[in-house]
Amino acid sequence: MWAPSGLFRWLYARLRRSVRIPTLTDVIVCPMMDDNFQPCVIGFGPGPKAALCTSDGHDIWWLYLSASLGIRQRDFLSHSPAGGRFAM
Repeated sequence: MWAPSGLFRWLYARLRRSVRIPTLTDVIVCPMMDDNFQPCVIGFGPGPKAALCTSDGHDIWWLYLSASLGIRQRDFLSHSPAGGRFAM
């Protein structure tokens, strides 16, 4: 996945059709693979109520859950694919 260094280079490449539009998977995973990509932060709901962040070439998904959701961390993490093996 090519990451342009600026808006002009991206626009020039898009007009020449020499670069593909990244998928949502690309946008989330590329910052986890290479620290040359900008961090990915996706917010859900107003405020946001929840957010996902990946960055800096680390295989880590940072999750933020607003206290207003009424979800306790331990309850949420015990139902996660990793079975609660997360730092708190």
